[in-house]
Amino acid sequence: MPRSMRVPTSTPTPNARERHVTMRFQAGKKVQLPVTPEAIRIRLNQTLSNLGKVHTATPYFREARPRLNIGCIFLTLAEHTATDVWSRLGRCRVTLLREYGPNGLTDFTFARDVEKMKVLVSGVPLAPTGRGSIWKVDDWVSDKAYDGLRNDIEKCNPGVITAGRPNTLGSIYTMRKNNATSCAIRFTLERNNAVDDNIARGRIFLFGVERNI
Repeated sequence: MPRSMRVPTSTPTPNARERHVTMRFQAGKKVQLPVTPEAIRIRLNQTLSNLGKVHTATPYFREARPRLNIGCIFLTLAEHTATDVWSRLGRCRVTLLREYGPNGLTDFTFARDVEKMKVLVSGVPLAPTGRGSIWKVDDWVSDKAYDGLRNDIEKCNPGVITAGRPNTLGSIYTMRKNNATSCAIRFTLERNNAVDDNIARGRIFLFGVERNI
């Protein structure tokens, strides 16, 4: 057969996003792991190995990157895609909860990697009541403040999922010095239909009020 007519015998190499799986803990950033992320990776690979090959090879995770500040571990498959192993992750979840749950491993879910977007929400009041100019820097520099922002935007906008810590556009200390009363906040969101709908409208709810994005 001429070289130009030969049919490839292997499947295309998956891109990086297709190889990613997120292990998302229900406890969020409050999760306290009883074992290291590396131990979790090894146990996942043992379970996948026991379940047999996929496309002539045994799937395994080559990396477990913890992001416990947002309650996640990002897992990367060596050659296979998340779709290849998706039906097997239920067994993996049962194994981890059975072995480490009694020691304090909290409930979790697996999620495919999805496209992320940065969304800038403007006109966010710096004062707790949303009125006046009385506010403290201390209200904006703690993890509690940014956890509150994440929780609020998810609860007020069904389907919206944050994928990182929000951050203000500009220095909080400079805003205080300039007697600012509002600010803009950048959120990283998982792209889905709910987010696309909000972007199309140019509005999103935050602190109970629709704000420009």
